[in-house]
Amino acid sequence: MRTALAAIVAAVLFTPTSSVADTISVLVKDACCGELAVSFGLVPFQVDGVFEIHGDSEIFGGSAHLVSGALLDLDVDVANGLTTYSYGAGTLALTLEVEDEHFNRFDGSFLGTTSPFSFTVCEGCDSLFDGGVSSAFAIDFEGLFDEPTAKALGSDRHASGFLDFGREDDVGIGLEAIDGDPGSQNRSGYSPRGAAPLELNLEEVPEPGTLVLGLVAAAGLAARRRRVT
Repeated sequence: MRTALAAIVAAVLFTPTSSVADTISVLVKDACCGELAVSFGLVPFQVDGVFEIHGDSEIFGGSAHLVSGALLDLDVDVANGLTTYSYGAGTLALTLEVEDEHFNRFDGSFLGTTSPFSFTVCEGCDSLFDGGVSSAFAIDFEGLFDEPTAKALGSDRHASGFLDFGREDDVGIGLEAIDGDPGSQNRSGYSPRGAAPLELNLEEVPEPGTLVLGLVAAAGLAARRRRVT
């Protein structure tokens, strides 16, 4: 009974746990000028941009490349002028300029898998820029840093987050100046904020608790005492 109880206690105590270590929030913008553009349609949704980080951080900037999975569903409501696009899981690749503990900068990376998502285009509803506007939406993702980047950040390799097109604010518009129509192979639209917020939630490196370390030390001391006697 004591052996079984000890095994259960050890399993619980030695199970690593992780918690959120930090959150990195950046604005993904166009690499050149103007508002951040996206492409979508009968082809996968795609966005490319860059970001900078100012202030106390191990990351100084980088780039983002997101490509969704294939178009899973296209729902065209002709009567109301609404077109809903639904895309499957895709990929997000981040390149990161990182500084290590010796103040050396290097190129790091994060590769993630995006969750399926959807949004609705109101055709011809953009009276300011002509074309259509879309509902607010966000693309969730999770993935892994490369080992040197995780070490420099002091985090676990695993991280998760989202790329936001209006979900976190009250504007209610995800994209504007959308060209084309429901039958277009490739359409483009722009973030009305000029950039899209990207949030990356880091996780702490799992470490054994002080109670576990104390038990290990006590066990070692007891073993030494048995050998002496």
